[in-house]
Amino acid sequence: MELVYVKYADVNKEKWDECILNALNSLIYVHSFYLDNCTNNNWDALVLNDYEAIMPITFRKKYGINYLYQPAFFQQGGIFSKKKIDEDIINIFLTEILKRFQFAEINLNYLNHLVSKINIKVSERNNFILPLNNSYAHTASRFKKEFIKNVAKSKKYLLEYEDAKSPDVLINQFKKLYSPRFLHVTDKDYNALKINSNLLQKHNNLILRTAGIKGEIFAAIMLLKDNKRLYNIGGSITEQGRKLRANHFLYNRVIEEFSEQDLILDFEGSDIKGIADFYQSMNPLNQKYISIKFNNLPKLIRLFKK
Repeated sequence: MELVYVKYADVNKEKWDECILNALNSLIYVHSFYLDNCTNNNWDALVLNDYEAIMPITFRKKYGINYLYQPAFFQQGGIFSKKKIDEDIINIFLTEILKRFQFAEINLNYLNHLVSKINIKVSERNNFILPLNNSYAHTASRFKKEFIKNVAKSKKYLLEYEDAKSPDVLINQFKKLYSPRFLHVTDKDYNALKINSNLLQKHNNLILRTAGIKGEIFAAIMLLKDNKRLYNIGGSITEQGRKLRANHFLYNRVIEEFSEQDLILDFEGSDIKGIADFYQSMNPLNQKYISIKFNNLPKLIRLFKK
């Protein structure tokens, strides 16, 4: 068993993408094109044997020190493999990053289960998912009463369910509405999301839906698509949209549109109570993943990251 740290320039992207595409825990964020754009080509890799298992190493430099961070619009990283990932494999990978980095705040993925042999801080995070392979009637029968009630209320406002044309418009709306909440997300991050979204749209792997009246958008959802999931990367709702229950209307219609397809609607979170309550009102599964943190910086500079 050989685990190698591979610099970005030496990553075999063909083998990398083949591993991700066929991994048991394949996720769209870890394809090389997506990583390239959301990190500005600033990532390395840990590679086990001949790309049998891989882990993206997303790093930045501050005060001359390289540290690991979680890129924006990139929910889960960690270790990916075609085979089952056991705790021994996870510990081998994490031991290697502990050797090379003094600070990290990163997310692993839903098949990288809790570790016990390495001295790091581990926390669980929520990620709600809704399988869409059943009929809409079956899925809707399991909605909670509050969601059903709000969907019914939304119908009296004659909201229009539409296919938006440009991801840039929806990303701009998301930024306008939520940038004060996400101060760590930079203009470069939003631009990277636009680049990735436009690339995916060219390959029919982007779904844009809105709820509005006469062209005014009250709620929007942007879904990245692969052969397994629809990823809710940039949902937004205005204050007027909340009054009109536009999100209830919109998500109900999305579920109806994509029912009976072998896909999972990945809500992408959340640990924020109000958002989590909304997602849970559709009775999803909670496919938790873990976040890890360690800080082995020298004492004099340890405070630059806590």
